[in-house]
Amino acid sequence: MGKKLEENGDKFYLKVTTKVPFKKSIQIGDDILVCKNVTIENGDIVAVKLNSQVVLSRIKRVIRRYILIDYSSVIIDIDDRRILGKVVRVIVNC
Repeated sequence: MGKKLEENGDKFYLKVTTKVPFKKSIQIGDDILVCKNVTIENGDIVAVKLNSQVVLSRIKRVIRRYILIDYSSVIIDIDDRRILGKVVRVIVNC
């Protein structure tokens, strides 16, 4: 879904390399600003490490775990170590 461009302390940018199925306003080629170490609320869009890829997904906390929603119509149970950060800005590249 994305590849890391630049890292600066608690923030980093991702370049979107594939279609984001649940968020039409995020397009291939856009840059995403992700903040680490921030409070994540239900419904936030987060960057998550799945296998060898970084994906963007909405998140929901269930008991002591998180589930990803809107990712390929499959609910994926993850722990907080796989969450890279919260998406805070989309920079549209025309």
